[in-house]
Amino acid sequence: MPPRPKQHHYVTKAYLDGFLESGCTQLICYGRHRQAPFCRTSQDLAIQRNYHSFKRPDGTWDDSLELKLQKDVEDPGLEILRLLVNGKTRLNWQQRDRLSLLIAVQRFRVPHMRDLMDSGTKEEICAWLSEYERMEQELGGDPGEMIVGVANGLNPNEKHEMAFTKNDLEYLLKKYEEDPQRLSREHFMNLASKVAQIFRVMKWTVYYTTGPSRFITSDCPVAMAFTRTDIDTVAIVRPDCRILFPLSRASLLFMEHDIALITRLNKVGPTSTSRKLLNRLPEIRIASASPEDVTAFNAIQVEQASRWVFAGQRKDWMIPKLQQASKNVRQVVKTISRNLSLVSAVEGK
Repeated sequence: MPPRPKQHHYVTKAYLDGFLESGCTQLICYGRHRQAPFCRTSQDLAIQRNYHSFKRPDGTWDDSLELKLQKDVEDPGLEILRLLVNGKTRLNWQQRDRLSLLIAVQRFRVPHMRDLMDSGTKEEICAWLSEYERMEQELGGDPGEMIVGVANGLNPNEKHEMAFTKNDLEYLLKKYEEDPQRLSREHFMNLASKVAQIFRVMKWTVYYTTGPSRFITSDCPVAMAFTRTDIDTVAIVRPDCRILFPLSRASLLFMEHDIALITRLNKVGPTSTSRKLLNRLPEIRIASASPEDVTAFNAIQVEQASRWVFAGQRKDWMIPKLQQASKNVRQVVKTISRNLSLVSAVEGK
């Protein structure tokens, strides 16, 4: 039996290989708050030990998630990614779904996003416990069940109510402390599956470089950008949301909401006409990326990288930018009423 894989990629090696220059075996790695880059093979980048695994009660390792990711997400999704890299943009729905899932999983599997899920969970539990203890002091006894509002994972402005006792909250905190990565490990695939359903119906444009300019990637390669600055909350459901995903050193996928389609769907409602509209296979547009386009897209990767940026060529212009804090999303807990209706909100830094 071959040895179990201990080092798990959160950005796949096969994807990173697409950013290698011809004849090269190493990528140039730039770090946040680091003054000098270094070179590594893609095998040694974007990895964490036992990142997708956990120990069972009997002491053996459960590697089912790592194996599932490779079989159900990476292998089928990367096959479609390579089609786009090679200029073959006429995808059917099945192919579009495979790539949508790959991109959505890549968005949520990285340490930055998983840490948000896990730390946000602990922050919420601790906030609820603190409020519960305050209510105990005010009432002079056990207040019983406490109703809290929990945000929808895709839209922070939507929430549902849940009831907890103090024992419930103490149990949740204990479970978190026993395995701090458990929640994100168990739930990021489910969240990614929901987001993939949004990605599949967005408008896709593949940008190809026409000269020596090269796209870069990072430890958070699925970047989310917005055209409006008057809204603080970051959410995929915002109509001005743009998804930028470098496919290789010479290609990038740009996704945006199809506002015309959304308007028509809202107008006709849930009818046979709306189902026909949703079943209509969208065309993937092709665009040439000018040097200015490449620079702009790369700047977003640098801004949203958590710790690392990967490039096939020297890009020392990013060193000063990487001395600043990441502008990727963060998660906070907001109290929105005195009776403890709490919402987990995602905002830009």
